[in-house]
Amino acid sequence: MDDDWTWEELPPIEPLWQRRDRTTAQRKRLLAAGYRPLPVNGKAPPIAGWQDILATPTIIDKWIDLYPDAMSTGLLTMTTPAIDIDIMHPDAAAAIEDLARERFEEHCGVCSVAYDDDAAAVPRWRQDH
Repeated sequence: MDDDWTWEELPPIEPLWQRRDRTTAQRKRLLAAGYRPLPVNGKAPPIAGWQDILATPTIIDKWIDLYPDAMSTGLLTMTTPAIDIDIMHPDAAAAIEDLARERFEEHCGVCSVAYDDDAAAVPRWRQDH
């Protein structure tokens, strides 16, 4: 065994209760900001009829116990439309983003662009109606 070898200290594991509280608080912040959050497990909401859910703070409080495996949060996109541009070539992605802005921004309100880990652009529009 190599004498220079040392143990790597791992970061502390967040207690489950703390993760549950953080998840619920984040969902409530999203709701307060005008979004429509949903609990999801992977990409799938565990709620039948999830497309029609109108969350309230009280409903969000119940999700953590009703759907304990759904610790991720998704958003209903009815009021938050998005165009996912999965093009890894930066110039081509920029051209498609420009085209989307030209075509939709006037009609859809505020546009913000998010980039995933692979630098794919995801323009998102926020509608207030």
